[in-house]
Amino acid sequence: MPDFGISDGWHLTAPVQAVTGFAHGSAYPSLLCALAGSALPASSRAAAGERIAALLPPHDPPLPPTGMDDGHGATLAWLLAQIDLCQAAAGLPVCEPARVLEDGAEAARCQIPSLGRSLGPLSVLLQCLLALLPALIEGQRDPALEAEFTRLHGVLAKTNFRSSNVPRFVRAAHALGLPLRELPGQFLLLGEGAHSRWLDSTFTDATPFIATQLARSKLLSAAHLRDAGLPVPQHRLVASASDAQAAAAALGYPVVVKPANLDGGTGVAAGLQHEDEVVRAYDTARRHSPEIMVEKHIAGRDYRLTVFQDRLVWAVERVPAGVTGDGTHSIAELVAAANADPRRGSGDHAALKRLVLDAEAETLLAQTGMSATDVPEAGRFVRLRRAANVASGGMPVAVFDKVHPDNAQLAVRAAAALRLDLAGVDLIIPDIARSWREGGAAICEVNAQPQLGGTTSAHVYPQILKALVPGEGRIPCIILAGFAEDSPLAEDIAARLSAQGLRAGCHDQRGVRLAGEWLCDGPRGLLEAGQMLAGHRGCDAMVLTLPGGETLANGLPVSRYDVLAIGPETISPPAAALLRAGQPDRIITAQDNASLASIIDQAEADIRSLQPRIASLP
Repeated sequence: MPDFGISDGWHLTAPVQAVTGFAHGSAYPSLLCALAGSALPASSRAAAGERIAALLPPHDPPLPPTGMDDGHGATLAWLLAQIDLCQAAAGLPVCEPARVLEDGAEAARCQIPSLGRSLGPLSVLLQCLLALLPALIEGQRDPALEAEFTRLHGVLAKTNFRSSNVPRFVRAAHALGLPLRELPGQFLLLGEGAHSRWLDSTFTDATPFIATQLARSKLLSAAHLRDAGLPVPQHRLVASASDAQAAAAALGYPVVVKPANLDGGTGVAAGLQHEDEVVRAYDTARRHSPEIMVEKHIAGRDYRLTVFQDRLVWAVERVPAGVTGDGTHSIAELVAAANADPRRGSGDHAALKRLVLDAEAETLLAQTGMSATDVPEAGRFVRLRRAANVASGGMPVAVFDKVHPDNAQLAVRAAAALRLDLAGVDLIIPDIARSWREGGAAICEVNAQPQLGGTTSAHVYPQILKALVPGEGRIPCIILAGFAEDSPLAEDIAARLSAQGLRAGCHDQRGVRLAGEWLCDGPRGLLEAGQMLAGHRGCDAMVLTLPGGETLANGLPVSRYDVLAIGPETISPPAAALLRAGQPDRIITAQDNASLASIIDQAEADIRSLQPRIASLP
């Protein structure tokens, strides 16, 4: 980790603490830090904020509010807002702001929520920002430190999830109040225990492996769809450029050349009219995959129909990359104007992709007798890509309300034919509002892990989560603290819950058990044991014990819980503070072990009061 030293201005008074569990009511892992410094004038903060923003990629909103207050509290709030800005500019799906936990005389204790995978890089970036701040406030330049800040921000951005679906699911889960935990890799755990589900982008834990393999192979999926009576284009697998030319001649122009085993429009060239185009398209596709197919091009408009659990949930028309003339500006100028849209970018998480005037665009322009310097008449659409993929600059246009019932059922049949619970069905049809049985259609592809997008379909993410995770997604949780290590309390409460028909998880110094079965022997920390049970689909409720002396430095296993029972033994002050900050619905205290029986009775009654939540258990 770089050594940025201690700034004369705002600085850390203690090492930054990374909390991988949950703390102080946050639904995210977080950094805890102690910041100290002097008040800064609002004008200085505003100028420094503009310089910080200039070091970051484009982001929305462009700048956090500065405020007019010159006081210490306003300065601290501004500083934390810069951290929020850094995370937003990195595209991280963090929906909670950094906040002050306690503004003490010597330092302010602050919490910065983030992704668990991002805590390390974020901590380093925070220290770099503090080192850079004095120069920014004074209006001076420090090129070396500014370059390091930009580099570190790039490192932070790389901690984001690879698929753009995942950050949108994270934001949707936060808006719905659903428990969420990052798992190793790119996976999410949504909900707790018996309510929990896994997500890998748009793969769910109910997506069959065989179905994904069928969908990934365009040849196999087309054969399977054809066997199910569904309309698919004719195609041939080719092994060379000359094979591709021969296949195109046999199928009849125009044709499509594409990899036979890739999704997302990678290497796809559509609407090819000539042999030389087929050769170039084959060479391009071959760079992405050894399996290449030539397919008969079907005339019509390009639609993506999203099917979830045997129901059409969204539909868009994918308009190919292009510009619409205004009679004044050239094609190159119209492209530049379109790329000024802040939604367009080049990264994986950009809602729309930038338009590019490359060889493919020039070829399409030449076929219409135009070049990039020409001025198209007002209202004329100038196409710059053969394929209509959003990934190549296309624009999605919502058409859900226009889909003919026959076409909706066709998409549902396609997903069902491959036994996919969630699928993106690519349909070529003259008019989505007219039945395919009258005007014809062809299913070009069924994507088993579709990118849902965010331009028109932001509402689909919470819709999917609400169908996957019942209710609020939580299971009852009791935490016991301050009891003797040999106390039978946890096991006694778990036995009472089991008597109610619940599969109760139990954690104490002897180990972790679920419904009477040992999951692991020996002492385990509260975080480890709680995550073990919260991630087990066989757990309906859990009773956790705080081991004596544990400080809960890594946080709690759940962001909210139901009952905190406090015994007569000493609890470390950090653990006590964190347990109470978890905002349990009820706190039960016992002055001596004689009151254990009453605690058991009260805990059982509290769990019984949660029957509406328990009743929704699968």
